[in-house]
Amino acid sequence: MPKPLKIVLHGPESTGKTELCAQLAAHFRTVWTPEFARHFLDVKGEICAEDVWPIFYGAAAWQIADEKRARKLWFCDTDALATKIYAAHYYGAKSPEITEFARCHLADFYLLCDIDLPWTPDGAQRDLGHLRPQMMRKFRDELEFYGAPFALVRGFGETRFAAALRALQTQFPDASM
Repeated sequence: MPKPLKIVLHGPESTGKTELCAQLAAHFRTVWTPEFARHFLDVKGEICAEDVWPIFYGAAAWQIADEKRARKLWFCDTDALATKIYAAHYYGAKSPEITEFARCHLADFYLLCDIDLPWTPDGAQRDLGHLRPQMMRKFRDELEFYGAPFALVRGFGETRFAAALRALQTQFPDASM
């Protein structure tokens, strides 16, 4: 069986990645990998610089397990690029190992979720509402730096979902999804 195409939902916090990931996985009858950092924070209560590596390894383990269960497409709510961005933002951490891993494990396609949705506070999970444009630039810049294929996804509700479907169909016209 061929390896599934890895599609990553990418972008700053509160841009609808988790909801869109679940919708797309349901639509394509496949699996999706939740954001490990969210789970880690829920369990631990707070995150510090020493947690970057456990988050990195935990996310990789979840993705390895889910890739084995995926069908033609596999959706991930973030990846190592996001870990790299947040580690640098919060802790000034610039890990050559995470950078190299991110470069070597780019997704087949990224759906960059725009900041056109309203920012919603979520306890300790979200604290960058005041920096949304700057964070959006960081996420887009990373994709462009690595030459990763991506499409910007905008709109509310079904409009956002339809935009994601169109982007996937445009990127993979020969794939029978």
